[in-house]
Amino acid sequence: MPPAASQLPAILQHMKPFIQLPTYFGGKNASGVVHAIINQIPTHRTFVSGFLGHCAILRFKRPASRNLGFEIDPNVVAVWKKAKQPLSMHLAILQGDFFQIAAENQHIFQQPDTFLYLDPPYPLATRRSRHRYAHEFSDEQHTELLRRIAAMPCLVAISTYDNPLYSHPLATWRKISFPSTTRGNASATETLYMNYPEPAPLDLHDTRFVGANFRQREKSKRRIATLERKIARLDPDELARLANTLKLRFPEIF
Repeated sequence: MPPAASQLPAILQHMKPFIQLPTYFGGKNASGVVHAIINQIPTHRTFVSGFLGHCAILRFKRPASRNLGFEIDPNVVAVWKKAKQPLSMHLAILQGDFFQIAAENQHIFQQPDTFLYLDPPYPLATRRSRHRYAHEFSDEQHTELLRRIAAMPCLVAISTYDNPLYSHPLATWRKISFPSTTRGNASATETLYMNYPEPAPLDLHDTRFVGANFRQREKSKRRIATLERKIARLDPDELARLANTLKLRFPEIF
């Protein structure tokens, strides 16, 4: 179970990224996008960003016990290494091709408590922008990527725009779609495929972003803050009675 907000380090008690990086083409920093994805991530011990970029998911979410980023572009790797990171992050960045690094570290993906998030360059046929990455990804590479992750026993989620290249190989995976905005301020629809069932709120790795939108999340924060203030005013006997009542009413939590 993830810790309560009051138990988190101060840097994690807000909803801002704890590693500051510039915006990045194809990043998930757009309003609502990073929250929607984090709200689909179950508890895990190792987090792997397979196509690192400036991964907003890694920068916003509560850190796992171990965090890894795979990135082929040396310029991107240099940006991360210059960035100020919390000591508790335990982040290692490996430079190179995803397929090669994954093959050399197969043991990581054999663990059921590893979460692999993939945000490869989207198939060219789905993209309206004429911007190109320094290291593009062909349809053949996408096909090979999908073949490999289908055999992984760990938790896997992959972002894309809806497309037939993905829909058939991942037909048995859970799929959600949600609106987003591109860097050119155009409307788009993000798709996230996952090889695991929808996690219950209590099974999420990071519950700080639970809520359909910003207004709902802020309302929830205010209500919880009010409850915390009231609990802080209870005397020891009242706290003991409250704790016992909560255990009886919600045994699945306490």
